[in-house]
Amino acid sequence: MDPAVIRYLSVIVTALGLSLASSQAAEPTSHKPQAPEAPADAVNWTGLYAGIHGSVTSGETGLSELARLNFPSSWDMNGGTLGVQVGYNHQINDVVLGIEADYALAGIEGRGRGGVVYFPGTPLQSEISGNLNIGLRQMITLRPRIGVAAGRSFVYATAGAVAADLEAHLETVVTSPFFGTQRFSDTTRNFVFGWTLGAGWEHAFTDKLSVKTEYLLVTLDHDQWGNTMEEAVFRGHFLRVGLNYRF
Repeated sequence: MDPAVIRYLSVIVTALGLSLASSQAAEPTSHKPQAPEAPADAVNWTGLYAGIHGSVTSGETGLSELARLNFPSSWDMNGGTLGVQVGYNHQINDVVLGIEADYALAGIEGRGRGGVVYFPGTPLQSEISGNLNIGLRQMITLRPRIGVAAGRSFVYATAGAVAADLEAHLETVVTSPFFGTQRFSDTTRNFVFGWTLGAGWEHAFTDKLSVKTEYLLVTLDHDQWGNTMEEAVFRGHFLRVGLNYRF
């Protein structure tokens, strides 16, 4: 090969090598720090929502009017509810203000028994006994809510008014030496009113759907059936779970 060509190629190779070394020296030896992952987006709870809920319930009831028949002062009522709710929230910074109305079908039952004997041990001995079943059939609440939001969840306190459809069915048996055994029954069904208070937690697992769980203490007033009851018709503990869709 021509010596001039060889010298020319050598100059080119040397120049390329120097250029490569210079570019590598200019690059920093450390890696650029990676940006931290962005936290999950916080939810804005402002807006209208609707959903469904269910509950398990434990409580007690009693009719003091029946004390003369040796009924207990109170007895247990248990069951559950299934219903729907609608509400509106308005968020100011981390504070969530709202109002919610709900309606539920209920299957909550309690039964009390009592009886009294007159002129025992004599030819006139007579007995009156009774079975009273009280059932909660429907329930409506209207409750303001106030809570504190954190990320995709918020916790809240709530209190408000309750209207409930209560049914009382009394079966009475009268036994006497003159008239034998006679049976009577009477059913009364009225809406009664009261109040509720409680607390809950709600979490948005998508931008539209959220789940909630809440506890409510419900007390229904006594004066709805002609002022015959000296104590509350019903006092119950409701543990609810629900699903909401935000519009």
